[in-house]
Amino acid sequence: MRALLVRSRGLRRFTVMMAASTAVLVSFVAPAAASVRAGMPAGRQPGPPAIPAGKARESAPHGVRKAAASLPVHPVRRVAPGDEIVAGRGDSDGWHLYAASAGGGWAWQPLATLAPAGLDPEGERWIGRQCITGDGRYVVAVVAPWGADNAPAGNDRGGVAYVVDAHTGAVRPLVSGVSLYYFTPSCGAGSTVALTRYLRTDERSTQLVLADAATATVRAVRTLRGQYTSAAPAGGNGFFAVSGDKVVDLAPGRSTVAARAPGLPFGLVANAAGGVDYLVGTGRSTASVWHLGPSGARKAGGGVFSQLALFEGLHGHTVAAGATGLDRAAGITALPGQSTPIEAASLAGTAYSPVPVLARGHAAPARVATAGTLPATPLLLSTGHGDPRHVTSWMPAAAAPATSTDPPVLRPDGTLARVPGALTMTGSAKSANHGGRKTRAEFFSDCAVPRNDV
Repeated sequence: MRALLVRSRGLRRFTVMMAASTAVLVSFVAPAAASVRAGMPAGRQPGPPAIPAGKARESAPHGVRKAAASLPVHPVRRVAPGDEIVAGRGDSDGWHLYAASAGGGWAWQPLATLAPAGLDPEGERWIGRQCITGDGRYVVAVVAPWGADNAPAGNDRGGVAYVVDAHTGAVRPLVSGVSLYYFTPSCGAGSTVALTRYLRTDERSTQLVLADAATATVRAVRTLRGQYTSAAPAGGNGFFAVSGDKVVDLAPGRSTVAARAPGLPFGLVANAAGGVDYLVGTGRSTASVWHLGPSGARKAGGGVFSQLALFEGLHGHTVAAGATGLDRAAGITALPGQSTPIEAASLAGTAYSPVPVLARGHAAPARVATAGTLPATPLLLSTGHGDPRHVTSWMPAAAAPATSTDPPVLRPDGTLARVPGALTMTGSAKSANHGGRKTRAEFFSDCAVPRNDV
């Protein structure tokens, strides 16, 4: 399946048109704006984005917002032990996280709903992106209303980050004002996570944030001149990130080129060797997998550009989708060959979820759906022999109670500004009666290979 890319203004927006009968719009704005939604005119000094005029609202219970078009809310059940996978879907009530585990028979269940306070999206859906920390205990998600993607400042620093307990669904605010690009968030091999944001127009100044999901606190903030992308956590409060064709080791107080790539590297994932695994575009239709460890960088495999993707793995053992000829010494777990893009993988690579599909295997674009429905989301379980076992596991037509609070805002100088906000939970018995009405239920899904940097 051939992919065509439409780009504008560097990292800002991209559209992937899958050659087949379906076009999928992917705007990598992962997560988003609550009280720090972007809307800065060009030329203003960068800072926390302001709420656009007319968008601010009084803090009202989320249960009163468009209740007739809402999914019924169910209390969160503890996710059973074992290998776990998490995926997200958005509607006008928030960004809904769902989890499935080996111990639970790989049945999807609601985990959390994120809907930052201080902003009414006025019916537009929420968008988001998430990762699971390498210790398997936390999900870090960045969310925002769809409209945050329409302003450069929204893409650069319009996201709101939260930490979610991967087993109980308990939510804690992390930080506001991070980017909405595909590489944010990036979870580490333990409990750390890297977040990226840009302070100036055209990404001329980069700020990297290292947070600890275990404590839901920011550990370190580093401001860099120029554009750095695909930041991933490194040891000692440092980062690995991409600058041009270089993978840079950004330890506290110093910057070292760790590797030069034969193309543009992207998709960095922290690995168990204390380095990163990453992808390099090697042509219009192919890409290669690289492993960076203590002895340097080496090629570890390849694959078809439109199918190749890397995911965070358990304790840093990266999971690769669409990879061929993987070097076992790299410690990368290979999923069997896929014919469709993958949106999520479990930490141990036991299960993975393709981009939602409609009938006849076509990818599911944003669409109008009956209230309380979600696209079919089958899980595929890897047998380890290239012949995956298909498991039909529908995401339930229900959502977890919504959590609404304003995380601290990250200032341009790297300090945090606390924002008063009360935690609000919707009731667990909200009516599921939609009266046969239709609601616009558009869903965001990840492209198998992020294109911004290639």
